Amino acid sequence: MGCKVQDTAELSFVDVRVPAANVLGTEGEAFRLPRPQPSQERLTVAVGSVSQARSAIVAAIDYTKNRKAFGTPVASFQNTKFRTGRLLDGVEAAQAMLDRAVALHVEGELSAADAARVESSSAPRCSSAWSTAACSCSAATAT
Repeated sequence: MGCKVQDTAELSFVDVRVPAANVLGTEGEAFRLPRPQPSQERLTVAVGSVSQARSAIVAAIDYTKNRKAFGTPVASFQNTKFRTGRLLDGVEAAQAMLDRAVALHVEGELSAADAARVESSSAPRCSSAWSTAACSCSAATAT
C-alpha cells in the first residue's frame, strides 16, 4: 500500500527494557493508544500521487513545447497531443475523486472503504502518468 519506494518492515522487540519514566500508556495496551487515522493516511498518499503526476505532466508538456523534431515542436504532433490528453484525463479523474474524498473527510463522513478506493485508484493511475511523462522526456533527450 502507498509509495513503492517507502521502506516497510515488521519490527520485533524481544527482551527490550524500557525505563518506567519512558513508558507511554499502560504496559500491554499499545494498540489502544491514539493512532493516526487510516483514512487520512490514504488521502495523504493520494494527494502525493496526484501532485507528483501533475508536476511530471507539466514538465513533459513544457519539454515537448521546447523540443523540436523536423523543425517543429514535438508538442504540435498529433500523437503527442493524444498521449498528453490521455495522461491528463487520468490525473483529472483522480483529482475529482480526491476532491470529493477531502470534502467528505472535512465533514467527518469519509469511510475507510472510500478512502481506500481513492488511494488504490489514484496511486497506480498517477504513477503510470508520472512514469510515462518522465520516460517521454528522458527518451527524447537521449535522441
